[in-house]
Amino acid sequence: MAKILIVEDENSVAENVRDCVSAERHTSERAEDGRVALELLNIFVYDIILLDWNMPNTSGVDVCRQFRANGGQTPIIMVTGNNKIKDIVAGLDAGADDYITKPFDKVDLLGRIRAMLRRYPSAPGEIIEIGPLRLDCNAMQASFSDEPIKLRNREFSLLQFLAKHANQHFSARDLISRVWAGDGEPSMEGVRQSVKRLRDALIAAGGDSLVRFDKNLGYTLSLETGKTPV
Repeated sequence: MAKILIVEDENSVAENVRDCVSAERHTSERAEDGRVALELLNIFVYDIILLDWNMPNTSGVDVCRQFRANGGQTPIIMVTGNNKIKDIVAGLDAGADDYITKPFDKVDLLGRIRAMLRRYPSAPGEIIEIGPLRLDCNAMQASFSDEPIKLRNREFSLLQFLAKHANQHFSARDLISRVWAGDGEPSMEGVRQSVKRLRDALIAAGGDSLVRFDKNLGYTLSLETGKTPV
C-alpha cells in the first residue's frame, strides 16, 4: 500500500484519480493548487506524487522543479492535458519521472504507479519519537510505550503534524489548512471530532495527556501536564 499525493485542481478528475488508487488499497491526500502541494510535501512523506500541470498559484512544473531543488526524491508522475512533445520534455527536465496525458485510462495509470513503486521501493520512513510516543511515518503506524495506537488515516496525519510541531499551538483553522488541505471545507466540528478520536486512541494506549487545547492558543501536542480539549 502506497501513500499518494494527488495534486489536481479539478474536482471530477481528482475524484476519479482517488477512486482509481483506492481500488488498489493505496491511501491518498489531495492538494488543489501548487502552493498547498509544496506545503504538504514539506510536512509529510509520500510514496508517489500525481501532479497536474495547470493549477492556480504555482504550476505543476514549478512544484516539480522546487521540490527537486529542495532535495525531494519522491517519484513524480505528471498527469496533465498538455500532450505536446515540448511539454513532456519540459516536465521530465523539471524532475518528473513519468508523464501521462488526459484523458487517461485507469488501467494505464495504475500500471505506471505499480512500475514506479517497483523502480523506487519505499525508503525507510521518517521516525518521530517524543518520549514514549513513536511514529513510523512511512508505515503510518504509531505506538505509545510500545502499545500500538489504532488510528484512521486522518487521525494519523493529525498526530504526525502535531508531533512534528510539538509544543506549538494551532487553531482549528490552522489544522484545516495544514492537515485537511485539499479536502474541501471541513467544519470546525469535524476538526473537534478528529481530535476526540485521536485522544480516545491515545488514551487507550496510555497517552491521554498528549494532545491538549487552550482556548486562547489552540491545540498542541506535549508530554507536559496541562489543559485538555473541550
